[in-house]
Amino acid sequence: HDMKKVLPAVLLFALVLSLVVSAGCGDKTTVKTPDGSATVEEQDGDVTINYDEGGGSGSVTASTEAPTEAELGAPIYPGAEYDESGSGTLSYNGQDGSGTTAAGTFLTNDSLGKVVDWYTAELGQPLVSTPDLVQWMSGEVTSGQFTSVQVEDSGGTRKITIVRSTIKN
Repeated sequence: HDMKKVLPAVLLFALVLSLVVSAGCGDKTTVKTPDGSATVEEQDGDVTINYDEGGGSGSVTASTEAPTEAELGAPIYPGAEYDESGSGTLSYNGQDGSGTTAAGTFLTNDSLGKVVDWYTAELGQPLVSTPDLVQWMSGEVTSGQFTSVQVEDSGGTRKITIVRSTIKN
C-alpha cells in the first residue's frame, strides 16, 4: 500500500544487478549488513540472496535472462535489440510479502515517432509525452502492481524500457 515497501525492492534490484555483473560464476559470498548478513550465490546467471536481518529473513533471486513479453506485461517493439544492462527479473520473498519485478531494456534505430505510434496503437494514449521521452503506465505504482513502458531518445538510438512489478503483501 505504501511506497516504503516498494522502494527497498527497487534499491535491492539495483544492488543485485550490480552484484550479478561483478560476481564470478558459481560464487557464494556472505555480505555483512548493518542488521545481519546476506548470502549471495550465483548459478547459471541467476543470483540468489538469502538474508537474515533484525526483523526477519527472506530471499531474493535475480536473473539477467531477457524477460518475455508475458513477464513484462507489455509488447516488445518488433526488431528491437535486447540490452542486458538494466534488464532482468527479480523475485523476492520475505516478511513484508513477496513480489516479482521484471525489467527489459531494448534498443532500436527506428525514429521516436515511429516507436511511439506503434506503442500508442498497442497501449493507447501515453501518460507522459515530451519531445524526447514518452511513457505509458498501467496499474498503480503505489500498490506495487504496475507496468510501465518508456521510450526515449538515447545517444542516437531509441531506448525502450519496460518494467512490470507485482508485489503481494
